[in-house]
Amino acid sequence: MISDKTLLEQAPDWIWESHHVLSLKYEKTIATLSAIRKALLQQSSRSDQASQFCEQVDWALGLPSDVVESTWRDPQAYFFARTAYDLYLAAYLEIDLPSGTRAYVDELSRTNPDCPKSLPQLFDDHLERFGLFAVSFAIAAQQSISIRPLSLDLPETLPGTCWSFSGTESLQLCGVDPDGHLGLKMNDEVINVPLPDATLQKENWAIHVAPVIGAIRLQPPAFNLPGLRDIRSVVPASVDGQAAYCRIVTETLDLIRLCDPQTAEQIDGVMQVLAMKPAGFGGVFNTSCSRLPGAAVFSGARCRAMLADDLIHEFYHNRLFAIEEQGPFFAESTSDQRWVPETVYSPWRDDPRPIYGLFHAVYVFERVLGFWISAIQGDALNADELQFGKYRASKLIGQLQISLEQLIAWGEFTDRGQTLCHWLRHTLEQRAQQCAALELGGHTTVTSMDEHGNSTAMIDKQGRFVTVAQELRRHIEIYDTNRRCEQLPRLRERFLSAMALP
Repeated sequence: MISDKTLLEQAPDWIWESHHVLSLKYEKTIATLSAIRKALLQQSSRSDQASQFCEQVDWALGLPSDVVESTWRDPQAYFFARTAYDLYLAAYLEIDLPSGTRAYVDELSRTNPDCPKSLPQLFDDHLERFGLFAVSFAIAAQQSISIRPLSLDLPETLPGTCWSFSGTESLQLCGVDPDGHLGLKMNDEVINVPLPDATLQKENWAIHVAPVIGAIRLQPPAFNLPGLRDIRSVVPASVDGQAAYCRIVTETLDLIRLCDPQTAEQIDGVMQVLAMKPAGFGGVFNTSCSRLPGAAVFSGARCRAMLADDLIHEFYHNRLFAIEEQGPFFAESTSDQRWVPETVYSPWRDDPRPIYGLFHAVYVFERVLGFWISAIQGDALNADELQFGKYRASKLIGQLQISLEQLIAWGEFTDRGQTLCHWLRHTLEQRAQQCAALELGGHTTVTSMDEHGNSTAMIDKQGRFVTVAQELRRHIEIYDTNRRCEQLPRLRERFLSAMALP
């Protein structure tokens, strides 16, 4: 069996370690906007919006990189650049819009009666919104800038900063002076407003100051972007209310640093914006998005152990999205003889999933499992957290083994996908050995944890402890509607028989 050290030495660093992978989207943002600027400058004539955009990008690229890096790295910067690129190709090269940008255009058309109908006009309107970034650059560089009055889609943030706007007033942003006074236009009057240190509340509008923990801002309005239906469920959450989550986020980051310093270092370098949804909010529970690198949404007031689980999960989705931009994991089917199901069973979901989704789940949950094993081996957990951690590790190793067998049986991978799947398989073999040494497995008791960090063992109607094996088996019986697990002899022999119910 390969040791942990040997695994780390042999596995390509782009899988789990390389920080360069995490910078690719940041670099792509700048490269994409520079390319659009160059293409526009080569046109014989340009709109006013396009001319302003070219000037602003040229100016921003001349600013000290360390001063303006936080704005370039803001999740919205990548979203803006990717959308601009797609709109340019559609407007001038007649290339179809991808689904994400099509959703952006459709929502603008549906919700804004003044939305232009032609793609060139949509592209120009999008370019005008770069003014938000220009103002943020100027704030960071302590310079002044004037922009064409830009209507704010409230609530809206100044990218890369802790400030955001809300209200019912029709607000337009006109620029900023070197002293940090914003030019805001309302009712045809421009007023100068100092950037506040705390929330500035007026009658019909406000400027909010998001809590900041290290490089991370707790800022729900940062997710108010057209076309992102699921992740926007957090937008109504109060910016000022995010302060209540500072303690739990800080404790969570400290716990990850103790138990998984490699992941903690990457989170510190990559994650820019988090937002916490109060309990009872609708929409998705926890989520991240490939179009918003360095951002994630979480639900409820979670204790540090559960939030650490969630944060590691969403961070590694961010990492895998970045890796994927270097090349696909799955190849087009080349065989008419080999049967491959359209969907597979997911032990984390109540509905069948495409195999691509299961691949993402195996990658991120393997890292979550590693965190729990390290935490159990150390002394960072209290008694309740330790009991919950043993349950989580025991269940995760079972879920991952079930999922990996399906990937091996039905996945048709590119070379990169094969490399990643190979190392996931080796690492899970090592994780299984570690769980066995810690006496974790199907016999472990199912444990829940409330938002205060109190754990409770699950007991059935007969007063017996419910085991992980029983929980996994029952999930398969209920939700493996297509009986995928039964279609894999290796899975039946090695795993399902060990989970037989009494």
